[in-house]
Amino acid sequence: MTESIRLGRLLGIPIGVNWSIVAVAVLFSFALAVQALPRSAPDSSLGIRLTMASIAVVVFFASILAHELGHAMAAQAHGVGVHGITLWLLGGVAKLDRQAPSARAEFQIAVAGPAVSLALGVFFLSLTVILIAVAPIPLLVAVAAWLGGVNVILALFNLLPAAPLDGGRILTALLWRRSGDPEEARIIAGRCGLLLGAALVVIGVVQLLGLAQVGGWVTALVGAFSFTAARAEIAGAAVRRRLLGTTVLAVTVPHPPSVPDSVMVGQLLDWARDDGATIAHGVVRWGQKPIGYVVPADAAEGVTDAARSWTSVGQVMVASSAAARISGSSSVDGLLRVWERGSAPVAVVTGADGRSVGTVTDHQVRPLLTPPDLWGRDRPQAESSSSAAADGGTAPVSTRSMG
Repeated sequence: MTESIRLGRLLGIPIGVNWSIVAVAVLFSFALAVQALPRSAPDSSLGIRLTMASIAVVVFFASILAHELGHAMAAQAHGVGVHGITLWLLGGVAKLDRQAPSARAEFQIAVAGPAVSLALGVFFLSLTVILIAVAPIPLLVAVAAWLGGVNVILALFNLLPAAPLDGGRILTALLWRRSGDPEEARIIAGRCGLLLGAALVVIGVVQLLGLAQVGGWVTALVGAFSFTAARAEIAGAAVRRRLLGTTVLAVTVPHPPSVPDSVMVGQLLDWARDDGATIAHGVVRWGQKPIGYVVPADAAEGVTDAARSWTSVGQVMVASSAAARISGSSSVDGLLRVWERGSAPVAVVTGADGRSVGTVTDHQVRPLLTPPDLWGRDRPQAESSSSAAADGGTAPVSTRSMG
């Protein structure tokens, strides 16, 4: 769904298209010109039908863009940023910078797109009736009717209660409002998406093999995409639930070991085999307070085997000023946001009095990022991490000083 061509901006929102949209344009133009339009205007030439079909397809893409703009404008009204809109093989996608802040916002953002498509469908169907009464030009009537029908179908299909469709977002909003748990609501909507995706794949296969309908591959493709996207929705919601429900203190390594800045990386790695290669060791100079932090596993990745015997820890450490500071009561999700802003993946954790109580690195957070199973249930490793977090436990490491 990444854009291949940037078309510009509309209402301040970047608009792009993916190269795969060419396949849809060719397919729809051919189907209209060769199959649908001849039934309405059998005496028209192929060239005229191809011209009208191409115009209809362009208007159809504009309708999809209007659908996504509906989502984008509703998102902006609720303070959610929009990175852009991309049109691609299976429609369009509005790229939002974060999740909706409330169930009400989720509902309004989700319903905006189908509302636009339904309005366009009513407009084109009304135009069809007007053309029949005032200027019954067969090709114009057929194109208007097709645009009306396809927009209504687009609206109704998107209202199916299964993620990643808009109806799945609406279902999420309703469940969220009822339970107060947005991530659990998204997991349930994602499960519905798995079922819908699997059903569409089966229907597509039956169309292709049982009924010899070429359009079956489209149905199967939509189903495969829906299944994959629903799986991603479930995984994302399950991981966010863990991150939001786990405090930084729960994954903090208290009083990590310290190491002189003059120690060589190779020697540090030998020591770290017993003390933990993934924790942030304080780097000290002349026995003073830490001037930085070093994670042995990260140092090993950044220094070649040959250079480890003469590269000192002081040369590869993260300076204290570059390490983030975060309260232990903050969520791990908040810590990740701090790191995303450019801080080194090492943080000094502070207690209620503002004093340091330990450190945490991305290595301690990784178990919480373990993908769940297909239905969004935590795997054993993630369950143990979550249990430790709930109990307020921390990673068991030695805290002896090195050097």
